[in-house]
Amino acid sequence: MTLAGLSAGRLRGSDWRQLARDDLAALFEPEVVEFLPSSFHGLTTEISQREFLTNLSQQAEVVALFETSGLGVGLVFYGSGFTDNSSRGHFT
Repeated sequence: MTLAGLSAGRLRGSDWRQLARDDLAALFEPEVVEFLPSSFHGLTTEISQREFLTNLSQQAEVVALFETSGLGVGLVFYGSGFTDNSSRGHFT
């Protein structure tokens, strides 16, 4: 099953690599990741954020959520074979 390409109302799923720099940065703001596992904290550069998502993509499907305007507004992580439980079952 893949979540990319799905759409519902004003949201659509797509490849997270399509996120604009500012949209990606907003998804890693401290108040956004506050209640997520510590592996999501302290990623303050675009390089560190993209590296983190690249590594996570090896364990799970990572899909960005976009509004119909093209604004990136969220991430969904879906997988069952996690080797590191710090990212299991979360979305921002």
